[in-house]
Order: sequence, then structure tokens, then C-alpha cells
Amino acid sequence: MKILFIGGTGTLSTACAKACVSAGMDVHLLLRGTRNHRVPSGANVIQCDLRKEPKQAADLLKGQEWDCVADFVLYEPEHTRQDVELFKGRTKKFFFISSTSVYEKPLASPYVNEKTPTGNKFWSYAQKKAECENLFLKESAQGKFPGTIVRPCHTYAEFTCPTGFAGLGFGAVKRMREGKPIVVHGDGTSLWTLTFNEDFAAGFVPLLSVNSAAGEIFQVTSDETLTWNQIYETMAQFLKCEVKLVHAPSDWMAKFDEELGRTLLGDKAHSHIYDNAKMRKTVPAFKPKVSFKQGFEKCMNWFKEHEKDARYNRAQDELMDAIAESIQQSGPLTARS
Repeated sequence: MKILFIGGTGTLSTACAKACVSAGMDVHLLLRGTRNHRVPSGANVIQCDLRKEPKQAADLLKGQEWDCVADFVLYEPEHTRQDVELFKGRTKKFFFISSTSVYEKPLASPYVNEKTPTGNKFWSYAQKKAECENLFLKESAQGKFPGTIVRPCHTYAEFTCPTGFAGLGFGAVKRMREGKPIVVHGDGTSLWTLTFNEDFAAGFVPLLSVNSAAGEIFQVTSDETLTWNQIYETMAQFLKCEVKLVHAPSDWMAKFDEELGRTLLGDKAHSHIYDNAKMRKTVPAFKPKVSFKQGFEKCMNWFKEHEKDARYNRAQDELMDAIAESIQQSGPLTARS
């Protein structure tokens, strides 16, 4: 099977590329070239930034056909049209990696499946993903393009560290070790799902071989559901340190940083319990194996060897300091979502 990934060294695509190579597939990665050290041995690299140099990409791909193409780095509706034009008639299957953030907020029910209505009024990222989905599904319904939508939830890898503050990453580990507070939205009891990237790949890669996938939508997530308090407490238990949780309403936190507010009110502040029944019916062998406790251990084992390469966003660290200080000065606030 000849595979082309647009992207291939990110959180999701790294594990998927590795799994495809291990399965004996002919894997090609269209990369901008920023993290080529993550390319698995046996994969073929096509060096080009499709978004900035579409003509160059078209020239490099000229004359080639694919069994499957998957776009892991598509965020703009205009690029959806670009993909359709570039790969129409040249691939048997096309997979758009979307996001579970597209679902309506607030949710009518925390139980989420592919039929849950979309409509995220808070977050432009989710709105654009939903628009991309609709464009692919329209093309597929008209028989013009074999598009399949895949919706991962909050997925992490050994080289990342999942937190409620996007980009804070291993900065949360640093804070815990230094005894600094961890700010948690609401009262920390909203339900969340963290999926290790190898578990995502275990579902996604077999899906590439499903002939009936065109026009369909699939959630691919872990089955484990934790509260945000439990997520941070699990981290602290592994680190053998006390965790100082400071809770604050999401809408109040949004006053400190608008983008943080959008990611909370448009996603993380709401309880999600994902139903993977459709995925299991299509890929019966799909069974996520990595608990967050196990996944965080993998993260820390990687961190020991690559601390200088670990993601750490100082601006997010300083934002957490500012919010924690304000909460402590103001006294306890009523924790909503």
C-alpha cells in the first residue's frame, strides 16, 4: 500500500508513520523539514511546504498516485480545496485529521459520538476544522472525492506533556518540582480524555485499509476518562511531589488571555465521554492500551534523555503565575466550568 502523509513528524503523525512502516507500507511524508529527526527509518521524505509552495508540491508529486493520502496539518478551509484539486483522481482514499473540538459547546450531553452535533461558537480553530469537514463530506457525497473524517481528541506523545494550558508542556513538571501552583479550570472535576499517540495510530492505521470509509466520520480516542484534578494528581504521584492546585472559573481565566479562554470554553471546560463503538465496529481489533499513568511515565522517560529538547512555553508559565497570584490575592472564587 502506497501512503502519503502531509505532515509526518507531529504528535499524531509520528506514531502513524512509524506504524505504517512497521506494517510494510510504502510510506511517503510531505514535510516542511523542521523535525526530520522524527522520520522513521524506511519512510521517504518529500521536502516541501505545501501551503506556501503549492506549485512546487504539485511538481514534486506529478505523475504519482496513492492508495491513501492523509492530511495531518490542515486547518484552513482554503487548503481543503487545495487538497481536493491536488489529489482528485490520484488517490483511492483521503483522510482528513480533524478534531473532537468541532462538537457543539456547551454539549447537550457529555456522551459524545460521531452523531453529536457540531457547532463550537467559542473557538475559531474548531470552527475552521468543522468547515473543512463539511467541504470534504460534500465532495465525497457528490462522488467527486473519497474523503474520510477522523476526529482525535487531546492526543499526546512521549515528547509532549498534556496540560490545560496549551503549550505549557513540560513546564508543568517544572512547576510541580519547584512547588509552584498549578491552575485548574473550574473545580477540576470536568471529565477529559487523553489519548497516547500510539493508541491513536493503532486505530487509524488499520482504517487506511477500510474500503467503505469514504464519506464517513470516525472518532479515535482512548477509553479512559479522568477529571482534570486526577490528571495533575497522577503526574504529581509519579514525580513524588505535592501538587498545589488552584482552581478558577474558565470565563474568569479568559479575561487574562483570550486564546486560553477559547480553548477552555470551547473545549476543555466541558465534560466529554467518548463513544468509540463505530470505530470498534469498523476496526474490531482497536483497543487503546496506554493509560495516562503509563503514558506519563513514557513522557518522563523521554524527558530524562531529552530535557534540552522538551517543549516549554515560558509565556504560558508566566500566565499561570499571574492567574494563580490573582486568585490567591482575591480569595476563593466560585468555580464554575
